[in-house]
Amino acid sequence: MKTLLILCLATAAAAQLPAIYPLEGATPAAVATDAQGNIYVVGYTSSTNFPVTANALQPTLKGNSDAFISKFSPAGDLVWSTYFGGSNDDSAAAVAIDPAGNILVAGATSSTDLPVLNAYQSSLGGRGNAFVLKLDPTGKIRYSTYLGGSQNDEAYGLAVDSAGAAYITGYTQSANFPGQTSIAFPNQGFVVKLAANGSLVYSYEPTNAQISASAIAVDASGSAYITGSFAETAFTINQAFVLKLSPD
Repeated sequence: MKTLLILCLATAAAAQLPAIYPLEGATPAAVATDAQGNIYVVGYTSSTNFPVTANALQPTLKGNSDAFISKFSPAGDLVWSTYFGGSNDDSAAAVAIDPAGNILVAGATSSTDLPVLNAYQSSLGGRGNAFVLKLDPTGKIRYSTYLGGSQNDEAYGLAVDSAGAAYITGYTQSANFPGQTSIAFPNQGFVVKLAANGSLVYSYEPTNAQISASAIAVDASGSAYITGSFAETAFTINQAFVLKLSPD
């Protein structure tokens, strides 16, 4: 049984023991903070007794494993916590907070009944798809969408800009990945931008190299920066890369 401990270390001026909050059965994947110092942890769990709060978006485990999203105060107290998923496997891989305090989460799902709302893609397109979820500061859904084609797709990285747009990176095996009509390599990295309301702004896949994208950031102008590894052919040794995409 895995236990995630949330520790909030005191400053030297306020010497006290760190606050610790256990999350039973959790596998954490990412953490973010907002302007007020609240802490957001996401990952996945297969535990039926994972700590959720009253009025949680999803109070019980639905599948073999579900994603989770937990919000903690700056002192380490649990503010709210919820499962998120469907009847199969779901996991959260990345989290970011927009200027309004909304929480953006990205990950992977193989569930046909993932909760969707204001979705760009309302159903599972293949064996497994990425998903993108936006919650308000109280944990209520603003939008939730699948993101993928007819094969396997997963999201690994997520960033958000000053307008609340989400930038997602990961990999796809789908020739019909959203915004695309073909795929240059069997496994290809992607970058997708969703507007603040969840609509598709752009979808990008390189055609001259096979990339494995692992992280993304966005600057004040809206340019996206992606890093990971790439190979020009199936026989090329992987090399690190940093890719910059201009706004829109």
